Amino acid sequence: MTFSSKSDFYTALGRIADELTGDGFWPAVYELVESECQLDEFAVFHYVWSDAPRRIFDCHPSADRERLHGELLQAAYLIGPYYNSIVKAQADLGFYTISDIVPDAFRESEYYRIYYREKQASDEGMFFVPLETGISLGLLAERRNPSPQFSDTEISWFRNITPFLSALARQHWKLAGTSGDRQHLKNQHMVTALECFGRDVLSTREREIVELILRGHSSKSGARELGISPETERVHRKRVYSKLGISSQAELFWLFIQSVRYFNPATHNDPLEILLTEDN
Repeated sequence: MTFSSKSDFYTALGRIADELTGDGFWPAVYELVESECQLDEFAVFHYVWSDAPRRIFDCHPSADRERLHGELLQAAYLIGPYYNSIVKAQADLGFYTISDIVPDAFRESEYYRIYYREKQASDEGMFFVPLETGISLGLLAERRNPSPQFSDTEISWFRNITPFLSALARQHWKLAGTSGDRQHLKNQHMVTALECFGRDVLSTREREIVELILRGHSSKSGARELGISPETERVHRKRVYSKLGISSQAELFWLFIQSVRYFNPATHNDPLEILLTEDN
């Protein structure tokens, strides 16, 4: 924690009050958090049902950040830890560190390699702010190597300030006229590409195994999630790889990413089946 100048904290509070309905609101929130805890990156994402998250603020926008947050997350967010453990699960208001929510083998997953390792993340966490049913904000606080991981004291501060940040974010959302997409709320929860991936190729159990593999579960934790033995999970995993002609989690990941472009939410088609047909 910095704590060296409380004046920075109060200055940031003043800016937030001045910008409650303006474009400077999120930069002021970033300034407030940064006044107490050093960050390397800070971004805000808007979630509406199962749509891809929309990045509405980034403290250090760049081409690399655009590629990581834009291109990758348009497909891979469905297997990402924040979406699955917090957004989709409609978790309670709170601050969640990445270590709190990832499966046991996440750091060996292809998702981790191409996203977290590439952006050189040393630690990160999300302030999760539910706004309305199916609509939420995620305020992502990040550190990059060689910065250290967040300390217990810093995480405690994040959690203590979360209700305050949430109240500010809710008021800004209402007063700035950026409340949720009401028309979208009239529609039922969208079926996602992940839910349809492999429907015409794999059994129901095999598809459950695929989702857990993509999210970074080992055979042991995947078996625990499904209430089966690790040996049975490994049999299903081997069968999946055989059916798809692959031999690794990394190949499965890219098969999913490549198939997403074939998914049509209006027809709920199996994007994998179309991809495999085209490849043949």
